Amino acid sequence: GGIGKTSLVLEVLNDQRVVAKFGDNIHWVPCIEATSVSLLIDFVASSLCVQGRSANPLADIMLFLKGSQEPRVIALDNFETPWEPTDNCTQVESLLTTLSSISGLHIIITLRGNERPYGVAWTRPHLPPLCPLEPHASMQAYSAIADTDPTDAALQEILDLVDGVPLAI
Repeated sequence: GGIGKTSLVLEVLNDQRVVAKFGDNIHWVPCIEATSVSLLIDFVASSLCVQGRSANPLADIMLFLKGSQEPRVIALDNFETPWEPTDNCTQVESLLTTLSSISGLHIIITLRGNERPYGVAWTRPHLPPLCPLEPHASMQAYSAIADTDPTDAALQEILDLVDGVPLAI
């Protein structure tokens, strides 16, 4: 947590090339509260503005996505929340498999750890996990947001204690 997964994806989604390609078809789905598959489906439906069309939100999502002729990207942030509980894992992987079968739909997930959900043909090569910042980069990040003397020995000691994790810095 706090390594910068969300920040990285937000930078990508706001990149001018991504905006030029997808326009208004960029959907952000915060999954931090999606503790069940049904909640995850509801959050995706809400992001796509198809919530409440029928009693079957997944069918609404699929109908909407299959009917769209434009490329679209869905970013599922903090995906570990719905995926990691063993009771959810198979259903969540099934949902991802279903979504990834839609032509023109691009899926980005942020996820703690190195394990990837099965059933999806992830792009290769896989992106490597984000790593903590090196000491010099930690100092640069801290100095960019705080009015502090970068030569202060106590500052380096504090930065060493947070192990280069950007959120803690």
